[in-house]
Amino acid sequence: MRFCNRHVGRPIAIGTLMLVLGFGAVMASGFATLREFGLLSSVTMALCALTDLVLLPAILVRFRI
Repeated sequence: MRFCNRHVGRPIAIGTLMLVLGFGAVMASGFATLREFGLLSSVTMALCALTDLVLLPAILVRFRI
């Protein structure tokens, strides 16, 4: 699990940060629908990254993949 977080965790975190910031920029739109899309997309990306960083190592350890 430590190996996975050391080698895969940083790229996942950096990629997620870039996606969240990119969709966060959409929230600056004057169009309400785009603002909501940016917010929902940012939150979704952040939750997916959290799941990848917490759940993926646990699954790998559990099933010895």
